[in-house]
Amino acid sequence: MMQTTALSKPNGDVALPAVADRLVVLTIEYAGARYQGMQLQKPGIPTIQGEIEDALLKLTGQHYRIAAAGRTDSGASARGQVITFQPVTELPLDRYVTGLNHYLPNDISVTKAQWAPASFDVTRDARSRHYRYTIINRLSPSALLRQQAAHVKEHLDEAAMAEAIRALDGWLDARPFTGLLPADRNPLRRYDNAAVTRDGDIVTIDLRGSGFLPHQVRRVAGALVQVGTGQMSATEFHRLAREGEPGEATWTMPAAGLCLMGVTYDDGILED
Repeated sequence: MMQTTALSKPNGDVALPAVADRLVVLTIEYAGARYQGMQLQKPGIPTIQGEIEDALLKLTGQHYRIAAAGRTDSGASARGQVITFQPVTELPLDRYVTGLNHYLPNDISVTKAQWAPASFDVTRDARSRHYRYTIINRLSPSALLRQQAAHVKEHLDEAAMAEAIRALDGWLDARPFTGLLPADRNPLRRYDNAAVTRDGDIVTIDLRGSGFLPHQVRRVAGALVQVGTGQMSATEFHRLAREGEPGEATWTMPAAGLCLMGVTYDDGILED
C-alpha cells in the first residue's frame, strides 16, 4: 500500500513527519477521460493521484503521498473512490472539501471528508467495491455520454445477459477474466448481487464484490456483450465464469464505460 506520510520536498528540504494520530479519508469523484488512471506515474503523465497530491500541497504546504481503495484504469471514472493520507496538521473536515476543490481541476471533486484511526488501511479494510459498466445501445453513438459509456450498435438482449451474469455469485477464480497474474497473487474474488439492467438505450452492468483483478470488470462486460449479441449462450458464459481457462475471456470493453461507484467499510470505522 502507498505510504500516507509527508514526503521530502523536491528542493531537498525535509517535510515535517506526520504527527496526527488519525487519517483523513476523502471520497472523490472524477471523470477519467483526461487521465492515465488513478495511480501516480512518471512526471508529466496526468493521473488522478498526481492532481490530488498537487492540490494537497497547495492547500497545506506539505507533500503527501495518498493511498487509494482502488486503481482505476486509464480513462475510467469514479463516483465513490476513497483515498487517505495522514496530516501533519489537522484542518477542519469541511476545509479539506472546499480547499481541495478550489485547487483541483473541474473533472475531479472531493465530495466528503471523514476521519479514520491511524491503523485504517483504505485498501485492505474495504469490505466490498461496486463497479458499474455503462453501454449506450443504439445505432448512433452518444455525443453527450461518449466519455462515460461504451457504444454498442448491435441490439443487446439484456434478458440473456441477466441470465448469464447469475453465474457470478460467491467466491470464484477470476482468472478467466484477467491477464497473467503473479504466481503469489490470490485469484479468488467474491461476487455479490451482480446484475444487468436496461433503461431505454442504456444498459448497465453492476458488479459488487470483495475486489477485482486488472481488467476483470471490462472483460466480464465484454463477455456479456457476446451473450447480448447472440455470439455466446448464457450456458457458455456460466462455463467460462466457473471453469474457464486463465485469460480465456479476451473481449475487453473500452475504459470509458467503467466507473467505480463506491467502496464499503464496516460501520463505525469512519467518523464525520
